[in-house]
Formats: sequence, C-alpha cells, structure tokens
Amino acid sequence: MRKTLLTASLFLLSVACFAQTANDDYRAAEQRAQNGDVEAMMWLGNYFYSVTPNSLTTSKIRYGDIEKAEYWYKKAYKKGSLDGMYCYAAIKEDAKLMKKAADKGHYQAAYDYAEYLLCQGGSRDKQRKQTIKAIRYLVMAADGGYGIAHAYWRLGKICEYPDTGYDYYSIERAKKYYTKGYEAGDEQCGRELRRMSGDY
Repeated sequence: MRKTLLTASLFLLSVACFAQTANDDYRAAEQRAQNGDVEAMMWLGNYFYSVTPNSLTTSKIRYGDIEKAEYWYKKAYKKGSLDGMYCYAAIKEDAKLMKKAADKGHYQAAYDYAEYLLCQGGSRDKQRKQTIKAIRYLVMAADGGYGIAHAYWRLGKICEYPDTGYDYYSIERAKKYYTKGYEAGDEQCGRELRRMSGDY
C-alpha cells in the first residue's frame, strides 16, 4: 500500500480527530490511556505519529517514535476503535485490515483501500476485476462524505475510459461525479469539467 497516500490520510485524521483531548499534556493522556481511555490512546498514537518525518515533504526536522504510535493505535483498535483499526492498518500497510475497517464503515479506509486496489499490477483481466472492486469502495468514500472529495475524481476517471471491460463507461456519469466533487471542494474535479467543456 502506498506510503504517501497513507501518510497524507493519517495526517488528515490526526488533525481532525479528538479535539477534546488536544490540550491534554502527554502525562495526563498516558495516564488516561493506561486506565483504558480509547480517546487518550488515539491522542497518544496521533502525537507520536505527528512528530515523525513527513514523507510528503521529506522533512527531517522532527523525529517521533513510530513504534509507540503503532502501539497506541493497536491498543485503541483492540478496544474497539474503528479509527484505531484504520490507523494501525495504515502503519502496518495491512490491506486485509484496511478492507476490514472499510467494510465496517470507515470512509477514509474505504478510500485508501480503493486506491490500493487500483494500484495493483497484473494482467489486464486482473486489473479490470480490481477496478470493479475499487468502485464499491470509492462510492462508499464519496457518499460517506470523505473529506477530500477526491473519490469523485477517481470515479469520474474510471467512467471516462471504456477499456476497463465492464459496463461503467459513461461520459455523462463522469461529468456528474466531477460536478459532485467540484461542489464538495475538489479543484481537480473542476479542472476536469473545464477540460470536458473546452473551457481552459
């Protein structure tokens, strides 16, 4: 599973989740986590993950402890946290666990798992089958309100190209997906709409 995608997704989750514990100091969060507080476990996982080098920018300014992030995400996951399951799957690059999180309704996991499926190599027939599977998870991510709205762009691109070998090719459907994505804030969908209309 591609590390760049997962790093970006984990970053988004770490920023968005558990705002109520954001002002906790480390010792207080650790104590709460030791007492079984799942939100504190996730806070600690995000804390340790957030100070690791950012692979998107190759920044080497701060180093964290990825093993400790993994430890706390796993603890949260074992306590029943769906976000913990997603984060642990992402760090371990565990596609099966990522799929499990997606199937349980984690929209971010659904997007990441779809990307994983689309990036698999193999024969043309295998890639077609993977794309068909990916569509289900992209629709789940898009309809579930996944933050970046980029799932609509992916769906639109799939609709534009008939060589995937199944009945999903539709320029009109592609336009609808791009329109939904653009309305949800994805500028790349806007560029696709301008390209299709010839308005550059």
